[in-house]
Amino acid sequence: LRLWSCVDKPRYAGMSPTKARLEWMRSPLALIDLTAILPFYILLLFPASSHSALLLRIFRGLRLLRIFKLTRYSPALRVFRNVLREESGTLTVVGFVLAVGVVMASWGIYLLENKAQPEAFGSIPQSLWWAVISITTVGYGDVVPLTTGGKFFASITAILGVGFAALPAGILASGFTNEMRRREHAFRRALSIVMEDGSISKHEEANLDQIREELGLSIEEAQSLYLDARRAMMQRCPHCKEPLGHGAWAPEGD
Repeated sequence: LRLWSCVDKPRYAGMSPTKARLEWMRSPLALIDLTAILPFYILLLFPASSHSALLLRIFRGLRLLRIFKLTRYSPALRVFRNVLREESGTLTVVGFVLAVGVVMASWGIYLLENKAQPEAFGSIPQSLWWAVISITTVGYGDVVPLTTGGKFFASITAILGVGFAALPAGILASGFTNEMRRREHAFRRALSIVMEDGSISKHEEANLDQIREELGLSIEEAQSLYLDARRAMMQRCPHCKEPLGHGAWAPEGD
């Protein structure tokens, strides 16, 4: 039904029905919908057998992806999605740096601990577990260096790991701040347009409430922005829109 009715979306205006449906089929939410319902029909058409049991269990697990459909209805999840989209380039670079750091840490601890602990650090891929646990500062303690050089190297890795682990958190925090600032700015623009005549009608109030919900702002945040806009409007001349008390004509003390 979604595939059939997607042609009425404004974003597909001007497209042919076939092209609009193909565009919708390639969208992330459409792929999530498909992945969520496909296992049911596969299990219906192809009953489980000893050879296909594992594959079918994997398909059953893919049904959990339908939880991502909640982004349609949750403003908070939409904010998180937008932040990930905006910061995807930076997060990719950080992920690449982390991957390089893990490989270098695995190589270093392998050279220093291979002879002392061949069962734990027998190869660079085998040392990856220790590198990941150390850089992410989890520190399970199941694999630890014994040599002096290995302990010194592990100390440097753990200290650098604190900075590496904090990078994604700082990027996401900055992204959330920027996203909320953009949303507040968009709501302020809508307020300034509505309040040009000095009042807000019922229809304009309904439109503002709809914009607020789309932007994911709470009622308290919207009211605070409205009060700020109201105070700013009252501090300006209703005729020339210049700030009151700051012009060259204003008497001292006014």
